Amino acid sequence: MISSRIEKDIAIANITDSRKLNVLNAEEIKNALTLILRDYEKLIFNLEGVVFIDSTGFGALITIFKRARENDKIFKICNISPEAMELLKITKLDNVFDIYDTLKECIDSFN
Repeated sequence: MISSRIEKDIAIANITDSRKLNVLNAEEIKNALTLILRDYEKLIFNLEGVVFIDSTGFGALITIFKRARENDKIFKICNISPEAMELLKITKLDNVFDIYDTLKECIDSFN
């Protein structure tokens, strides 16, 4: 469901077997990201290839964002599809999350 790797002391997580972040996988993804956050100070969630996020998926992202903040850790998101970005803008969540167009820009933002 989630694969992760470490680059420059940053954990980078991807969804591996779905193009959606929705009610069917949001809980599992939230749990996997929570485990990664326990071990690393910086987490990037790379949404490359994800074409749909429903309200449950957004809820999972909000939960991870809050957990990171409560523990003085950093959570950033990159490669959000245009459709999901439109929903983020409508809900004003684009002002909450630290969002980057590409993984490289997201990694570079830590410098």
